[in-house]
Amino acid sequence: MKKGYEIKMAKEISLKKIVGEDLLMKIQDSYLNYLESSAAIYELNGDYAAAFFTSNWCAFLNQASKKLAGKVSEKEALKSGKWICHEDCWATSLKSIKSKKPCTRECSGGIVIYAIPIVAEGVVIGSNNAGVSNPPTDMKRIKEIAERYQVKPERLLKIANEYTPRPEYVLNTAKNHILAAAETISNIFMRKQAEEALRDSEQWLSTTLRSIGDAVIATDIESFVTLMNPVAEDLTGYSEAEASGKPLKDVFNIINEQTGERAEDPIARVLREGVVVGLANNTVLIAKDGTKRPIADSGAPIRDEEGNIIGMVMVFRDTTELKKAEEKLRFSDAAFRSIQESVIATDIEYTVTHWNEVSERLYGIKASESIGKKLFDVIEIAEASPGENAERFKMLETQGYYQDEVLHRTECGEVWVSVSVQEIKNGGKRCGWVALATDITERKRAEEALQESEEKYRALVESATDMIFMIDKNNKVLSTNKAAARLFGKGSKEIIGKSILNLFPEKIASRFSKNLKKVFETGRPGFHESNMIVGERESWISVNLSPVRYPDGRIMAVMGVTRDITERKKAEEQVKASLKEKEVLLKEIHHRVKNNMQVISSLLKLQSQYIKDKRYADIFKESQDRIKSMSLIHELLYQSKHLSKINFKEYIKILTNYLFRSCWPFPHKIALKIESENVYLAIDNAIPCGLIIHELVSNSLKHAFSGSKEGEIKIALHSINERDIELLVSDDGVGMPEDLDFRNTKSLGLHLVTILAEDQLQGEIKLGRNKGTEFQIKLRDVR
Repeated sequence: MKKGYEIKMAKEISLKKIVGEDLLMKIQDSYLNYLESSAAIYELNGDYAAAFFTSNWCAFLNQASKKLAGKVSEKEALKSGKWICHEDCWATSLKSIKSKKPCTRECSGGIVIYAIPIVAEGVVIGSNNAGVSNPPTDMKRIKEIAERYQVKPERLLKIANEYTPRPEYVLNTAKNHILAAAETISNIFMRKQAEEALRDSEQWLSTTLRSIGDAVIATDIESFVTLMNPVAEDLTGYSEAEASGKPLKDVFNIINEQTGERAEDPIARVLREGVVVGLANNTVLIAKDGTKRPIADSGAPIRDEEGNIIGMVMVFRDTTELKKAEEKLRFSDAAFRSIQESVIATDIEYTVTHWNEVSERLYGIKASESIGKKLFDVIEIAEASPGENAERFKMLETQGYYQDEVLHRTECGEVWVSVSVQEIKNGGKRCGWVALATDITERKRAEEALQESEEKYRALVESATDMIFMIDKNNKVLSTNKAAARLFGKGSKEIIGKSILNLFPEKIASRFSKNLKKVFETGRPGFHESNMIVGERESWISVNLSPVRYPDGRIMAVMGVTRDITERKKAEEQVKASLKEKEVLLKEIHHRVKNNMQVISSLLKLQSQYIKDKRYADIFKESQDRIKSMSLIHELLYQSKHLSKINFKEYIKILTNYLFRSCWPFPHKIALKIESENVYLAIDNAIPCGLIIHELVSNSLKHAFSGSKEGEIKIALHSINERDIELLVSDDGVGMPEDLDFRNTKSLGLHLVTILAEDQLQGEIKLGRNKGTEFQIKLRDVR
């Protein structure tokens, strides 16, 4: 017998001893039941841990090859090297052990052996293999095998013909089973080895307790918790501080998963039997928060030096993952029977031999109506010409595989399916076909709708006069339209796949790159505008940048719409130039109006020098002052940036200073108090407001203070809202007589105030006579 593969471990490994031969054979049985083959689990030294046959072919050849070793014991036959079946199986497993990878090899009996290394924590501990092919049926091949094993070929042929061939997908499912079995054996081995180590190393518990991966709870002889490790805290939901001193049953709450009843108290068993005990299968731990977990555990007595039991230690682990692995084995077997795709099998002549339930629903044809008929007599490919069908068959016959999306006419209407056809081989020879089909009708409809939408969008984009493009994070152009040729003098092929920055001069490209980066970073639209030389002329362009997102909100690209705005810029420059001309002209007009008013004022002053009657001279003086109040507005307007509005607060200061110098012989005795916001008024409202202030202030200066009496004149201007203002003009002089009606007086000044405020400016006037005179004027829509 060949030398076994040696591996260094703390102690000799024996899967048969640690896992158990019965359990190993049960694991093999899970896939051999439907595979009908042979299987073997090997120890590292080449000994069988378990071997199992469900195939007459393998069992017959195994016995035949054993006889070749002579009439010796099984142990001697194994050592002889003449037991062909064993040697082939072991050679394949040995290869998987050395490589730590799955291996395949055709044995002398014509069966493909598939071997998987059994690995525990990175160390190979054995190998699991099984035959994963059908016996050969070719007579020439059978004769070769019969001669090698010294048996009659007729007998071999009979056994081969009695064998039911397994389709390729069954054999592939078996491989997955073999892999899952190796993983399960590894998990069981590790669990068994850990439990054995715990039993053998009881004296090390105190030093290793808090570093092991299993949960550990220790109690005293009265079953009160004395110690818990972090894993136990995590699984039970109790901290060590919470659990310490509590009865174990309050912390370690276990039930039977199937009945829901509380499981037997492990402490009672340990104290009763005095040995290590394990929980029953299907034990579930209920944590403090109600979480349920399947667990495996063992309880052991803690003894003093004299052998007396002084407490107990519980070691348990969450077996959720192990349960999943075991379920995986069961699921793999069930998966074959419940594949949610249409599965159709045929013989080499395309006669249907298998038709599953999904096929019945997909094509609307019962299995009883299809089995035994030619496949393409049952299924009709819509709009397929004879030439197309011939091409499909040619590809299938040549490659042994074919995949396509085809439209079928069925009893339920037209159905789009994604179909893949694979050859079935038996002993290396093609013996049939298996077809897997999935209904993709809805997807096809969605694709057609999307294509139609994309075509409309593309037509819209291509017909746009603006350049529309998509850019990724690296500034690379993903797509663009024909307008690029008109705007930049380059075709789409010259732009797509290259950096968008190549279209701009260096300085402009730098600014554009910053704008583009900002859109990617913030997710907000951006804008870029610049002038550049395009072809032989200077052009202005504007670029609107918008993020394009994936369905989950992530930005995948930026869409830009570039427009030539050269003509608009020219028009803007013309408008600016025209506005500048009008601004200069308007300033000149205000300046000339002010000068003309100054001329009129001067003429009135000259004329008044020839008037001897003081009453008429005062009238001329008042007219001069009124003209001055109006000319001040035009003076401020041509000095202002706005030209259409003046800051009325500044105007009030200038006007009142002039009136104090002009109307009052002792201006230093009368205090002027101005409380005004920065209110801007247009000329149409500023002139009448200025005249109102002129008349009221002049009136106060002339009549409110007799002789050289001291006093105060107050002017307040405030906003009521965005359109209305309030003007207050008051003094603390002698006040107006109670019987005087300012609306019906012979005074031209007060008459002007009424006309300007109420008639022209549509305002309201209120007169206050307490502590002097106060005019309260509210003006609407003057701002």
